[in-house]
Amino acid sequence: MAARVIGEVAGRGKSLDRALAPALENFEDGRDRAFLQAICYGVLRFHPRLEFLLEQLLNRPLKARDIRLRALMLTGLYQISSMGVPAHAAVAESVAAAQEIGRPGAKGLVNAVLRRYIRERTNLDGLAMLSPEARWAHPEWLINRLATDWPDRWQSVLEENNRQPPMWLRVNCSRIAREDYLKELEQPASPGAYASESLCLDAPVPVGSLPGFSQGLVSVQDAGAQLTAGLLDVRPGHRVLDACAAPGGKAAHILELCSDVARLCHKINNPLTSLMGRAQMLQMQPDPTPEKIAKASEVPPAPAWKENPSRRIPAASTKRAVSSAISSRSSPKSLISLIFVLPSVVTASRLKSRRLKRIRYGLWMKYR
Repeated sequence: MAARVIGEVAGRGKSLDRALAPALENFEDGRDRAFLQAICYGVLRFHPRLEFLLEQLLNRPLKARDIRLRALMLTGLYQISSMGVPAHAAVAESVAAAQEIGRPGAKGLVNAVLRRYIRERTNLDGLAMLSPEARWAHPEWLINRLATDWPDRWQSVLEENNRQPPMWLRVNCSRIAREDYLKELEQPASPGAYASESLCLDAPVPVGSLPGFSQGLVSVQDAGAQLTAGLLDVRPGHRVLDACAAPGGKAAHILELCSDVARLCHKINNPLTSLMGRAQMLQMQPDPTPEKIAKASEVPPAPAWKENPSRRIPAASTKRAVSSAISSRSSPKSLISLIFVLPSVVTASRLKSRRLKRIRYGLWMKYR
């Protein structure tokens, strides 16, 4: 199952969230779901390193169409190298999975590759440390850019980006105070220092176990992403264009903070009904309508926005947007959120429509 998910992401360009969701539905046991998630996130997080190791282990390159077979061997290598799975179990399961992905004839290859890694692990891991991409598990162009921009901290930035991120919650404070929700929460958690609605769980848990999740009391959202709605300073009557809503977490946050926006226009990867459903789950008052939440294609031209200086335009503000940009460099790792990118606010008094496409990723634009 993990090989199929990784194949969809690395080979066909799907986001991990979209590829993983249907796969998780095949498992009822929460432990199995957590194990699948850990494999998929881990393989993509350390994809450059695992690819390097696989290339050393193959006598000749795999064909381009062998996407799932490549993904299967990457999952096996990750289980052995980073998850503490007993080597014999990882090999046996990977060999058996070759049948499941429709490549029974590749069982011998999978077995040989993984067993060779077990035998030569010390030497191969040492060799990986000599390659910048393999050592830091990032594409070389990004390593160079970070080293240029942060000459004293680039190594720590890369190390932090390879860590498993914490699970952050956003409390819907229009319905319950953060302190009150913390009392209802059964899992250990601590309030965030910068985002006033945020809670950081000591350990990730299934969202179904969160009190009031299905009733809209709380959402899962990274602490950095939670800063953006507050920085935008939306007020009653404002019209908002969310240029990067997918699946609409910050758009819903805007409605939590100010449900009296005149209109929330969005460019969203999922259907409009996705954002409508999210807003309705949060039990917005007054109830959101398609007239209030509109598609970006219905947004008026730039001159009309200039007539009202109080309108807000959040543009490409999230880590997901940065990931989308990086994915054009053919780096599957980029499909995981980059934890070191945080939103910032700038003033744009003379932004013209023809320049909208040039807005750099990571910035929130505000008309004044």
